[in-house]
Amino acid sequence: MARHRREDDLAPIVEIVRRSADGARRSDIAKALEDMPQRTLQSWLRSLVEDGRLIQEGKGPIARYRL
Repeated sequence: MARHRREDDLAPIVEIVRRSADGARRSDIAKALEDMPQRTLQSWLRSLVEDGRLIQEGKGPIARYRL
């Protein structure tokens, strides 16, 4: 069963991106959120982009996320 994302789950990702002047790469976010599985992070980033809360620039590992 899929786990629903709560605002409390996504807020730390948005805050990391907010603090990054040049945008944050997935690897930067993963380092800050040490215990989050990569697949979960990918899924949540995709969700934030689809919801219009983050902007993705580029693709793959070099993609940067901005507000």
